[in-house]
Parts: sequence; C-alpha cells; structure tokens
Amino acid sequence: MSSVRPDRLNYPFVLKSVAKFCFGHPVRAVHCSVVKYGFDFNTFVWVSLVDMYVKVEELGLALKMFDESPERNMCESILLWNVLINGCCKVGDLGKAVEFFEGIPERNSGWNSLINGFIGNGIGRERVSFSSKFQRRMWSLGP
Repeated sequence: MSSVRPDRLNYPFVLKSVAKFCFGHPVRAVHCSVVKYGFDFNTFVWVSLVDMYVKVEELGLALKMFDESPERNMCESILLWNVLINGCCKVGDLGKAVEFFEGIPERNSGWNSLINGFIGNGIGRERVSFSSKFQRRMWSLGP
C-alpha cells in the first residue's frame, strides 16, 4: 500500500466532492484532515472549505470560517466574499448577502453574485431596486 498524502492541490477537489455527496460527519472529518495536514491557512483550501460548508447549508460554520480568515479584508479574497454572497442567497438571506456585498473590499466585485441571488429568489430584474447607496457605488466604478 502506498502512502499518498493529500496536498493543497487535491483538497479543493475532495472538498467539492464531499459537499456534493456527503452531509454531517464526513464533512467535518475532511475539515479535520485539512487541519491535521496543515493546509487550513492555504487560501484555495480555505475558500474551498467555506464553499463546502455553504453547499451543505452549514452557513453558520461558513460565516465562522470567514470571520477567522486572515485574508478576508484583502482584495485577493474576493472569491471568499463571493462564496458567502452566493451562500446567503442560496438560503434566502438576501439581507446578509447585501451586507457582504457592501463590505467587499473591491468595488467592482460581487455584482453578479448578488443579482443572480435576487433573481434566484424570485426577485426579477424589473423588481430589483438598488438603494441610492448601491447606485452611487455603481456609478463610482472607475477603470
């Protein structure tokens, strides 16, 4: 038997598969494995962990991981923010999705996630009415 060890490249695929086919204990066991092998602070593995928790509708754990993320306020963490906006929309918490959208560090990111979330929750384009804060933000987007 070979001693194949996981690495930062295969964990995101494992986490995606676990999110698709498992709930409960296997999800947490894979998370423990990530920590055991020291990949818990790798950006791609971290985002994949948050995404896994979103997909199994453990939004509380996803939010906890987001709060603990050392990179959440950096522009490089846009993917992490989008994962949470999508997750909030998935469970129907559009207010929280808007909060994340307003807090995202890069101004021109998150629009697609938020608009898809509104549409996915039955709020058609003609009914989406952004506040003046959103409108100001949209018009302030620069090159």
